[in-house]
Amino acid sequence: MNSTKTVLLSFVITAVDVVGVNEPAFGAEDAAAEEVIKHVVALNGTYGRNELDAYFAFFSPDTTLWFDSGGAKLADYKKDWYKLVADGGGVVKNVISDLHVQMGPGETTAVAIYQVDVETRMPDGSITRGQGHETDVWFLGNGQWLVAHLHWSTVLLDTVALPPGAPE
Repeated sequence: MNSTKTVLLSFVITAVDVVGVNEPAFGAEDAAAEEVIKHVVALNGTYGRNELDAYFAFFSPDTTLWFDSGGAKLADYKKDWYKLVADGGGVVKNVISDLHVQMGPGETTAVAIYQVDVETRMPDGSITRGQGHETDVWFLGNGQWLVAHLHWSTVLLDTVALPPGAPE
């Protein structure tokens, strides 16, 4: 029986750089888990920098998505993000923490769970703040890790929009 390997890593990522990385627990020398951790960091980095082509390159073409509003199609999710950015909006801040990666049998499937603090600029210049839990299921195929499923659950959402130029 192949045991499940769990890696616990707590770190913070800003929109541009990894700010700090704590030493992983449980002997995270497992190469597959380390590779998934790198992909989670890169995925969130591209999201935080509004690099949409690079961000969506992490998703398999048949990715399933689940948000607070229910299931979504990848094509619709892409369309909405490209429109938001084209209209002057986008992610201002994307900070992840409490990352846990669990490897499946054969190390070709991984589940990554983590908390996200995000601020998004709307096209009118207002800022929305949100906090949520994200679960990503990653599959390894043809030597490449891709997101097969993403689930976002809002924990806290500050619906008070800040006017442009307001102090944070």
